Amino acid sequence: MSPYKYNWDNFSNSRKYRKEINNYLNHLLDIETDSNNRAIYIPDIEIKETKEAFCLKFEIPGMTKRQIDLEITSNVVTVRGERIPRKDAEDEKLVFSSFHYGKWQRIIFLPVPITVHGAIAEYADGILKIVLYKLYSK
Repeated sequence: MSPYKYNWDNFSNSRKYRKEINNYLNHLLDIETDSNNRAIYIPDIEIKETKEAFCLKFEIPGMTKRQIDLEITSNVVTVRGERIPRKDAEDEKLVFSSFHYGKWQRIIFLPVPITVHGAIAEYADGILKIVLYKLYSK
C-alpha cells in the first residue's frame, strides 16, 4: 500500500494562487472565462470571400442541427447553441474533463450588406457551412 493518499484535492491550498495566475494568463492571452474560471467555448471559424459571396465555416463538433441557432441580418451573422454533456453510465464517475459545455454564441460582422433570403446553410461532420451572397457584388 502506498504511503500517499490519492486525492484530487491534495493541492486545495494552492487554488487561490492558481486562480490568480490563470486570471493573469487569460488576460494576456485574451481568453474569455466564466465565473468558475473555466474557458468559455467559442467555435473556431473560417471566412472566405469571392466577388459574389462570403463562405463562413464554424467548427462545432458534437452537436446536432437542432442544437444550433442561426440568425442573419443585413451584415451580421449570429450562431449560438448549447453543448450539453452526455449522461455518464451509473458505474462511471467523471474525474476530469477539459470539454466545454454550456451556452455559447459567435457574432460575425461582415464588411458589406448581404441578401438574407439567399443564404445557404448546411451542417455535417461537425462543420456548419454558411454561404451568404453580397447585396451588391463588385
